[in-house]
Amino acid sequence: MSIGDNFYPSGATEANDVEFMMWKKVFLSHETRSALRVPWKVVLGNHDYDGNFQCQIDFTTHPENPDGLWQMPDNKYSFTYPAGPNGQLAAFFGFDANATQLKVRSGHPNLLKQWPLDVAWLKAEVTKYPTAAWKILYLHHPLCTKGRGHLEEARRLRSKTYTRNGTVQSDGMDLEAVLHQCGFDVVLAGHEHMFQQHFLFRDKDAQGKHDAAHLQQHASHIPMGPTDAGGRPGQDAGIIHATVGAATEAYFWRGKVPEEPMAWVACEGSSGSQDDEDSRGPDIVTGFAACGITTEPVSYTAPATTRAGTRSSHYISRFVLRFISSVDGSIVREVMRTKLLPG
Repeated sequence: MSIGDNFYPSGATEANDVEFMMWKKVFLSHETRSALRVPWKVVLGNHDYDGNFQCQIDFTTHPENPDGLWQMPDNKYSFTYPAGPNGQLAAFFGFDANATQLKVRSGHPNLLKQWPLDVAWLKAEVTKYPTAAWKILYLHHPLCTKGRGHLEEARRLRSKTYTRNGTVQSDGMDLEAVLHQCGFDVVLAGHEHMFQQHFLFRDKDAQGKHDAAHLQQHASHIPMGPTDAGGRPGQDAGIIHATVGAATEAYFWRGKVPEEPMAWVACEGSSGSQDDEDSRGPDIVTGFAACGITTEPVSYTAPATTRAGTRSSHYISRFVLRFISSVDGSIVREVMRTKLLPG
């Protein structure tokens, strides 16, 4: 997954542009490293809007697209991927929230007009996957950030009201509420050129009861939520929000690919990038996120106070997110989110 700013510094202009040629040369030209020739699920970032963003969408069906590996059928789309032994699926949603950035909005005013329709699309699209074990959104702009450069944009995207220059604004895009309503589990974003992790609680009272600042920034494992009315472990504590770095060519030139069970790689920009001086924070590292889902069977016995003696087969399903350095391939941090799925 390339989560925006696919070509620096000014996007691409046409399907035969040098940027696309560079993408093919750097990432797809290793005939002996077939593991690198995988589908690229792409979304748009603000730098892509500095060029002809439509050509990146059109390249999906262009004859110069090798084996159809570049995949961005629109500025928003969805797909599924296997996520368990019994046919469970993870549903992925590529999304465009560039309207939160004022510079992009000024050059493309239709983005803001389109925003209510985009949100309506997302709500409707989620209903196509009612049995999805995991719902994962990937987009360029984060809803949370510790960086200084894009803090206002994140606040505007996340909430209905936010603070700008010390003044409360009420024109926010309120995306977090939508994601909770739709039952999303994971959000992968870029834009800040640094690794970050946060956790968005669905239950804001629960967020207050936990040491939220510590959990959002330092927890390596997000537990299941509280038990439900039937005494079963809860599954809906909230959303992992991860901001990933930019994957440089150097790491992929060495032909390295994530080990199993890491099934997906998320990075900002197919051509790499430099750290933004205005976005410096404690977690800066050049690299990418490797994601995967593991499952293991478990026999669950309900408490005597609810369903005495009732046993049922379930699966423990874990979404694993590893932040990996492009410099040496080391795991910088690992985060997990756990669910209990019916057998």
